[in-house]
Amino acid sequence: MLSFVSYKKLCCAILQILCLCTGALPLSAQNTEPLFSRQISGNKPYYSKEQVNIVSASFYTVKPAFNFTALSVEIDRSASFEGVYVVIGQDTFLLRADEHQAEEQRHQQSVLLIFDQPQASFTFYPATIHGEVSFSLINAESGREKANQRMQQLQKKAAPDQSTSCQLPEILHTSVWRTGLPQPSYSRTETNVRHVIVHHSAGSNTDTDYVNVVRNIYLFHTQVNGWSDIGYNYLIAQDGTIFQGRSFSNDQLDNDEVQGAHFCGKNSETMGICILGNYNTAVPTDTSVASLIKLTSWKLDKESLDPLASSSHPANSNLGVIAGHRNGCATECPGENLYVMLGDIRLEVEAYIASGCGEEEELQVFNVYPVPTAGRMNISLPSEQIPEAIWLTDATGKKFSVHAYQDKEEKSWVVETAGLAAGMYILEVNGEGFEEKRKLLIH
Repeated sequence: MLSFVSYKKLCCAILQILCLCTGALPLSAQNTEPLFSRQISGNKPYYSKEQVNIVSASFYTVKPAFNFTALSVEIDRSASFEGVYVVIGQDTFLLRADEHQAEEQRHQQSVLLIFDQPQASFTFYPATIHGEVSFSLINAESGREKANQRMQQLQKKAAPDQSTSCQLPEILHTSVWRTGLPQPSYSRTETNVRHVIVHHSAGSNTDTDYVNVVRNIYLFHTQVNGWSDIGYNYLIAQDGTIFQGRSFSNDQLDNDEVQGAHFCGKNSETMGICILGNYNTAVPTDTSVASLIKLTSWKLDKESLDPLASSSHPANSNLGVIAGHRNGCATECPGENLYVMLGDIRLEVEAYIASGCGEEEELQVFNVYPVPTAGRMNISLPSEQIPEAIWLTDATGKKFSVHAYQDKEEKSWVVETAGLAAGMYILEVNGEGFEEKRKLLIH
């Protein structure tokens, strides 16, 4: 017969095995050990990096001598984040690799966890990880309240833009949101932008203190990654607020021409825009997409770039003028739910620029059915319009010629789409004296 102590140990072992299989966290059954870390770098009021030695499949309570508003975990390249999680209060955070880390790094960094309020401790479950683990702890509290107050004051004063030309939308400058944080090191490179690269932060979809989120990302990029400034040129919150990102220290230079650190180590000729949130698990808000369209339209109009075009780039020989992070390297960024919208966004940007960046025009200029389509679709045109060329452009900007024929009974043109991958496409129909475009979804 098992003793009570042996029975308890057996129960704990079974529960830990269940955690590995399901990812569930039985809080009441935890048998956590205190984990004493040693500081290996940082020693600043806003950043500390601490290292520990752990055993796999064990629960640890970590109480660093540093209150933190954000946390990232660093593990060996050969290890995996699968099944690894952090518990703070009643919230469990499954860890995954940061999609923006440099491929040449010796270690792999987790995505940044950001918290509304400073935290003093957390529970760590390493799953299969064994050996050295590092915690990057960030505290962005200094000046946070003042930054939020300044933002609210500016928002109250901001007047609606009545301009009918493509102007830079209202943005929140670094001088506001970075209040109380260390200044970046102004090591900057100017670049001639030919591509707008869309990202997601892969963070929380529910956090509404966007100033806090951006401040923590800034410290993560500068203190943990060691970059001279935040990696993106602009960041857009779920409520549509546009944050200025990497900038020149000299106001004589255009900030949108700063080369960032966001596109697969090949950042020349790009401008990076990050939408806050995780768009593998959520759908972007209308307000954030509207800001993305306005900001991108301003930039492309300024540079006389075609939003539907593509050109060669060191990261991709056929990179769209508007592209996703994943079009340059192996990453899920900007999240599947945002990535599939890029075809629509290209069309919206084109229409917005054509309208003088006033009210968006209705894009449905001819009839396509059924929508969504699978294998075959019909296009109805005025009787005098005879198409000479029909093609489809996918979310990456790649064009596909398609077979089409006239159905006289239906008084329409039939287009074969069998063999094309599912996703969002732009349909273009050209003929003598007319050019029509329509966005559509192929199943």
